[in-house]
Amino acid sequence: YTEATWEFASDVKDDVKMTEYHNRQKPPSPKSWKTKPRPPTSEWTKYEESPQYKGGNELRNYQLEGLNWLTFCWYNKRNSVLADEMGLGKTVQTVSVLNHLYTQANIHGPFLIVAP
Repeated sequence: YTEATWEFASDVKDDVKMTEYHNRQKPPSPKSWKTKPRPPTSEWTKYEESPQYKGGNELRNYQLEGLNWLTFCWYNKRNSVLADEMGLGKTVQTVSVLNHLYTQANIHGPFLIVAP
């Protein structure tokens, strides 16, 4: 924050940019939100092996178990929290769930992820 600056509107000479800025500050109306219904619980399927990711990467067994648990919770409308020791791949598991939602459930966001 020590190097942050603030420009006054009078200092910005580009009216188009100011209009774009003000338009971005307006929240979208709830009528414009596109929501998709969550698939029924019966559509959940367990991953028996890791999906192939970019570069041929795969999940480790315990990460695959985490993916299965998180997707199961999502299909059953349960909240979930990943909490284990550092370095076991919570970030990878979270990204793999987002990938599942994007590719399998055809949900393209927005997503809210809370992390320390």
